[in-house]
Amino acid sequence: MWTLIIQLLVASLASGLIEGKCTFRSPCSCTMDNGKVVDLSKIDKIAAYDAINKNNYIWKPCQTFDIGALKGVTFVQYAVNTKIYYDIGSDPYVEFIDQSGILQLHINSQQKDRNSFVILNCVNGTSNLHYLNEAIPKTYNFQLDSPYCCPAVPESSGGSLSIGSILTIVFFVLLFLYIVIGIIIQVKVRHAEGSDRIPNKVFWSALPGLIKDGFMFTISCFSRKTVYNKI
Repeated sequence: MWTLIIQLLVASLASGLIEGKCTFRSPCSCTMDNGKVVDLSKIDKIAAYDAINKNNYIWKPCQTFDIGALKGVTFVQYAVNTKIYYDIGSDPYVEFIDQSGILQLHINSQQKDRNSFVILNCVNGTSNLHYLNEAIPKTYNFQLDSPYCCPAVPESSGGSLSIGSILTIVFFVLLFLYIVIGIIIQVKVRHAEGSDRIPNKVFWSALPGLIKDGFMFTISCFSRKTVYNKI
């Protein structure tokens, strides 16, 4: 434990480790107290290698995958000597923690018998995952160097307007222009006064009656019965 703390303190003096609390937002993102977001969603897959124990590590921060006999995992250990995959992290068991003042991502396995800690290190350039140690049996420590570890202003979540929304906006804009331009023409060109300033007043006055007549005609067509005379 002390070895890990010393590593964290040394690393924090020499790199861009993130300090402070980060509230869970999704299994691969969190929100800092200042409103900025740490978002790892653009990291598709990243790997690390433990040369001493000959273990490979594969991590997909925002995706679950199946490999070997494992289903729905996000972080796995592959023992090269035995050719066995171990679950060391799955999506439902993710949390962001402030360990000794440094932001880390903690992931539990589905069986909760193994877990991983990933130190988030804000750097420019490419993303790299480094295996640090297994200070406690079945507890694996890593450091992720990535620009996606850097807290940033969140992107707008608003999507593009639908076709219906665009048509509605266009309709009301054209209606507004029709009324304004029509009134200007009635006043400036035809010198109309009072309600005569309304463009096409006769048509709009008759419109409710026309709608009623059309509605009654349609109802009568459905309710009309055809009578046949006997021959």
